[in-house]
Amino acid sequence: MHKLAVFRSPIFTSFLTLGWLVVFFSVMSAPSDPKNAVFLGYSLERIVLGAGFLLLFLSLLVLTLHLLRRPEHSQRFWLVLFHEHKTSRITFWVVFFVFVACWILLFIPSYRLTGVVAGYISRVYPALIWLAVVGAVMMLILILERKRESLQSILLKDRTALWSALVVLAIFSAIGILMTVTGLGIRHWEDYWYGAGVPVLVSQVLFAASLGALALWIENTRKIKNERRLDVFICLAVWLVTAWLWAREPLASNYFFPSAGNNAIYPYSDSATFDIGSQFALIGQGLFNGQYFDRVLYSAFLTYLHVFIGQDTEGVMAAQAVVFAVFPVITYLLGRELHSRAFGLSVAGLLSLRGLNAIVAARWIDTASPKMMLTDFPAAIGVSLLVLFFVKWLKDPSRLSLAMWAGGMLGLTLMLRTHVFLLAPLLILFIVVPVIRMNWDHRIAGSLVLVAGMLAATTPWDIRNQKNGVPMFYIYYSRIQLILQERYGIQDDAHVPSSITADAVQKIRASLVPQDVKEYASPIPLQIDNCDSRICSLFNHFVHNLYTSVLFFPSSFTFDGVWNTVKEGEPFWQQNWLGEGASTNGKVFLGFSLVLVSLGIGAAWRRNKLIGILPVGIFLAYGASNALAFTSGGRYIVPVDWIVAFYFMLGIFQLGYWLLRWGNVVPAVDLPGDDATALPPRPFQYSKVFASFLLILFIGSLVPLAEMPFEMRYQTTSQNDIVAMLEEHGWLEQAQIAPAELTEFLSDPQSRILMGRVLYPRYFIAGVGESKRIYPYQPLDYARLAFILIGPFGSGTENVVIAGLNPNFSLHANDVVVIGCREDQFLDALVVISLEPAYVYHRFPPSELACPPPAP
Repeated sequence: MHKLAVFRSPIFTSFLTLGWLVVFFSVMSAPSDPKNAVFLGYSLERIVLGAGFLLLFLSLLVLTLHLLRRPEHSQRFWLVLFHEHKTSRITFWVVFFVFVACWILLFIPSYRLTGVVAGYISRVYPALIWLAVVGAVMMLILILERKRESLQSILLKDRTALWSALVVLAIFSAIGILMTVTGLGIRHWEDYWYGAGVPVLVSQVLFAASLGALALWIENTRKIKNERRLDVFICLAVWLVTAWLWAREPLASNYFFPSAGNNAIYPYSDSATFDIGSQFALIGQGLFNGQYFDRVLYSAFLTYLHVFIGQDTEGVMAAQAVVFAVFPVITYLLGRELHSRAFGLSVAGLLSLRGLNAIVAARWIDTASPKMMLTDFPAAIGVSLLVLFFVKWLKDPSRLSLAMWAGGMLGLTLMLRTHVFLLAPLLILFIVVPVIRMNWDHRIAGSLVLVAGMLAATTPWDIRNQKNGVPMFYIYYSRIQLILQERYGIQDDAHVPSSITADAVQKIRASLVPQDVKEYASPIPLQIDNCDSRICSLFNHFVHNLYTSVLFFPSSFTFDGVWNTVKEGEPFWQQNWLGEGASTNGKVFLGFSLVLVSLGIGAAWRRNKLIGILPVGIFLAYGASNALAFTSGGRYIVPVDWIVAFYFMLGIFQLGYWLLRWGNVVPAVDLPGDDATALPPRPFQYSKVFASFLLILFIGSLVPLAEMPFEMRYQTTSQNDIVAMLEEHGWLEQAQIAPAELTEFLSDPQSRILMGRVLYPRYFIAGVGESKRIYPYQPLDYARLAFILIGPFGSGTENVVIAGLNPNFSLHANDVVVIGCREDQFLDALVVISLEPAYVYHRFPPSELACPPPAP
């Protein structure tokens, strides 16, 4: 055995020597550029490169011969390189980073490099392959030489995590078989059915894992004296970096922020609905024109942003991105709570980069990013806060104030996406289930406090609506009633409050269903002839929610960008994708991703038992609520699909821990289980509970308070008063309209004169528009300016279209008077008078004041 050990070093160096000889011949045998040839047809660069590889080959050959002649040096060489504690540890990390660097260079596509860099990489490609092979071989040798326990014994010590992961993977496999056999979730296209979530890239997963590994190394090698101060520093750093990344990324034109020609970017569709709700508050007419709306929290938030930032859409979205950058901070705290500080930093890094991808990819896929006027992303923030507070309370049931905050987050998030109401019974179930070690007085008190926190968040808005004739607590069942009526056809006599956005919402929803998609024919034969029943559709949407929530992971080793991943990679992001076209590579990577997610769930169960898989329950419950509303995929899963990424990174951490422990790179650490983390019961601190209740009540009060500081901007509402005001200030003369002529025009029942605020003006040439169904921006056969007018008239909104030339300035947020004729879907304007700054925009070609006006 000793004699064989002497030959280990020469054999290893011979392996290296032979490899570099092959690299030398590979580089020199590649075709040369005759234009730059200086000797034997080779360029100077090729000669220098070949000489370097030849010198390396000769040096290793000399070293091999020396080790063969001097056995004692051979033995010492092997021990220092692979056994000595300090040098072998350094060797491991050096070869690890060499392997990673070569892997990156080998799999980075040429389009992400400049021509010169791509040329150099192509020349040294054989060397990069060989360095990657050497790095992998040396890491394997280090693990085998340094190991103190077998991989089997390591896995047996963590058998709880392993068996739990296998159970979860078996469930994933069963769902996959069900989908393959029946087509549920894949091949039965439905309304409100979208593709996968925002992709994460290979480079980003690698960065997040490396960030966590670095944090783990620092934490293990340096003693942290003040952990609270360190957490504050990390949270601040994560927030600042994320805010910088998200705010600096330009707001790209997309469905909810379209830009045509020279038009500025303004909200559209659902985004316009939420912003209009805030714009009504700014002109003193209350949020949503004083009417009831259940998802009001985001519009109240926009009201405050408009107050501080103004009407610049890009500035408002940049400020929003800075605020929303708190999301990775919350996931860091949650990761720290359920595992470790290093893991929390890793998952925060991944979700920060994924948020950046969401901003970039919004132009190509249906999603909700930190820079969109939608409720889905802030709902993700609310859900993450809910999980964080609830987990912390379950670990220390004596701190009832945490249960109060969990309920408060549930109530606030309810005012963003009413789907989260289904989470309430799940949380109560977690409280009363016997698996959680908790006294019954804690269970009862926790349940009551949770509900109290939820009511504290929503009651201020309920009180405001009750004054307008809306039943108290209507926010808790209004959306359910609406879904029962619209999706299930169940009618009742319950109170349905009027809403100025009701018609707009219906148009928005209808416009989101492309007509050509409904007739999409799948080449895959369906095992279920149809899925027309509500029960089948419900399960179809539920499985689709599950499926699309796991498709955003990398599907190859190539370091592609977001555009190439979405547009040239797997078909997962196509709205009309019915399961066909996925590559073998994509399926293999999907399977590996599911293994990592399963391992992450198993590790969470091993460490915290039922508390560790609480996010899984949240994810499933929210997916079920989406399915009950017959919605799935795309932006509908944004509030919870981050949970899948959370367990994916936890699986990487667990796998990495096993491998490093096998190689004795990290010490064996006994991860604490549920018993180790449970805290003994203590007396309730009712003062903190009451203080938390008051603070949550104040936060909830900020919603109705958003509409109180503003006075009615437009006091003049009658036609005669508007005419008198125009005449008094000389605007009729500037518009070249005689008062008598205007009075006669207004006697026509079809005529209108309205005063209000212009929102989202867009100019279109003939035949161009944003949508075939949404006024006033639908395509028309003439050039025109189109905008939305809000003010103290009718329902509060009016779609305005005026034929003419492109104005040389924006009318957005200007006070105007519009004179025109009412058509079926919009107001066909003849004159738009801007009050400040003073400007008159005439219809072109000009027409007299008469209804209906002649076609342009």
